[in-house]
Amino acid sequence: WDDNATTSSSKDQKYAGDVIYGMSGESRGSHMLETMLRTANDDFYNVICTAGGLFNPSALKEYIRHDVSNFVVQTLLSTVRTKSQAEQLLECLEPSIEDGYLVHSINKRRGVLWRAVEMAAKFRVGQERVLKNIRVGFGTTVEIRKDEENKEGDNSNQDDHTSSLPSIEDCIPKLLEIKYPENDGSRIGLDAAGTRTIYHLLRFVPRLCGDVLTGILSNLNQQELEWIANDGLGSRCIMDGILDGEVTEKCFSNAVKKLLGKMSGRWVSLSVERVGHHTVRKVFSSLKSIDDKAVLSAELASGINKLNGTSMGRSIISSCFVKDFLEGETVWSEAVRKQSEKDKFIKEFIENDNDTDMTDKPKKRKRKRKKGSTRGDDDTKEEQCTTEIGEEKKKKLDE
Repeated sequence: WDDNATTSSSKDQKYAGDVIYGMSGESRGSHMLETMLRTANDDFYNVICTAGGLFNPSALKEYIRHDVSNFVVQTLLSTVRTKSQAEQLLECLEPSIEDGYLVHSINKRRGVLWRAVEMAAKFRVGQERVLKNIRVGFGTTVEIRKDEENKEGDNSNQDDHTSSLPSIEDCIPKLLEIKYPENDGSRIGLDAAGTRTIYHLLRFVPRLCGDVLTGILSNLNQQELEWIANDGLGSRCIMDGILDGEVTEKCFSNAVKKLLGKMSGRWVSLSVERVGHHTVRKVFSSLKSIDDKAVLSAELASGINKLNGTSMGRSIISSCFVKDFLEGETVWSEAVRKQSEKDKFIKEFIENDNDTDMTDKPKKRKRKRKKGSTRGDDDTKEEQCTTEIGEEKKKKLDE
């Protein structure tokens, strides 16, 4: 870095680009560069990215293809400061997604895809383009790339390729790459970066989430969904991705209802699992219709003896009002209504509190009185009184 440069612009830093590129490919240097990206102020952050060519498509492609520097790219995508930077980076990443390099797990670069989707969800930019790029990437195979190299400029092949792209629903199982457990009680195998990618796809604007939700609930069978609900990563990214979404939106409310029907007969077994019981609780609270809640409570009531055998099951009995359901529909409905009103009140209270914190002006701090200041004043007064008494005595002695 040239400190003698007249400005901090990347154009005046002749050697900074080579230094940044070299550091990114070395394990210790890449850690230092990642720390700089996380902690730099916005202006210096932009200078680093520009000087290092991180906003240049061809240079960024080289970073991505390297076994070490691709982690710098992941940090770059997770620390983007402005919407315009996010748009630039998505443009630069488009070729690497569409040629299949980032979407196929064999290349071990799905972490870059995950961070790119996270960035698109955060800044609300290029979301439709990202979905299309993922489809193109999964539709691209080694054979297709070879044909494109041998027959450049053949538009008819490109049209056929576009029409044969897989839907985003078909891409969901490919991102998950489910590996069935070898033994009973074993955990399911999931592609971590692909699973996290799906979570952030569910954070896109609601109108773009419908195909992703369909891909999860239609392309995965009941057993696979149960395994996912009992897995820490799968439950957090897939189940919570559905249940923590915009439940007021039709696509998410329909997805929760479809999940209720799809997992029918498995809710009791999920309720006694360490991870799975969280999904049961969230499904009950996310269901909008009182009739759908009754369906879930009825199934849980049929297995109340099994639920009573574990602490997780007992918490589900309380959360889903299973005992109230056994006492009668009126008692159960009243209990559900009271809980709904309580949840609504707490939600409104929190929202109002947050709004108040945002609108209130910062309060002026009271000046703290120095320690001993009061005592000092008292001592001064005592000294004055002593002096006055002494002077009076002296006058009397002189007289």
